[in-house]
Amino acid sequence: MKRAHALIWIALCLAGCSKTQTYEVKGTQVALGTDAVLSVTPKGGNQEIVLTVQHLMPPDRARAGAKYYAVWVRHGDRAPVQLGNLDFDEKERSGSLTTSTPYKAFELFVCPEKDAQPSAPGTVVVLSQQVTIE
Repeated sequence: MKRAHALIWIALCLAGCSKTQTYEVKGTQVALGTDAVLSVTPKGGNQEIVLTVQHLMPPDRARAGAKYYAVWVRHGDRAPVQLGNLDFDEKERSGSLTTSTPYKAFELFVCPEKDAQPSAPGTVVVLSQQVTIE
């Protein structure tokens, strides 16, 4: 009987460790009115990230000459890494990206960029969220 209780407890702990964490993210001062939902789910040693954004202005309105919204992750004091670009629908003013990161604690942020694969993030940030997986 004690073994059955221990197995149930372990199963509950493992299920709790793999729960999705969801964040409601508001736009920065540059992108007032922008709303986003960020979901982070532990999967196979990585964190699956699903970001959906609504009411986002076209990138060239946030930064002159920008054509893309790049999604970046920064872990601790390491240099930011680009996870990808939002699949942005200018007519709907919405975008999304599904990706992953190995980090359990990080800042995710979105910048309008002139190039699809910039070497570093721009100085304009439209969304930002700190994430810690427990």
